[in-house]
Amino acid sequence: SIRFDITGPRTWHRIQPYALLGIGGAFTVAEDNAVEEGLPTNVDLRVRFRNGVTGHVGLGAELYLSDQLTLRADARDLLWKVHTPDGFRVPGRVIDESEWVQTAHLSLGLAYRF
Repeated sequence: SIRFDITGPRTWHRIQPYALLGIGGAFTVAEDNAVEEGLPTNVDLRVRFRNGVTGHVGLGAELYLSDQLTLRADARDLLWKVHTPDGFRVPGRVIDESEWVQTAHLSLGLAYRF
């Protein structure tokens, strides 16, 4: 991730707003899962998460409670690409092979700097 401090190396009333931009990856470690045994047997309708590229953008702020103690809060939009299950692709239906999906992520943290 790249963090861009909007106020530079300074704070505004002990608050430092920032913007985030990042890229990463998602990897599967196991092909089968015991939980899947209870799902319908038509595997063509299951969404499979595969290895791929992920990304995120976000905004946040850090509040300096003291010289060493900070409170941080940010909101991010996480993006990743999933492949459409084969069972969804039928003649006459226009569906892409894959699609970018997103989810919101909120975080709150406390940091001690020494």
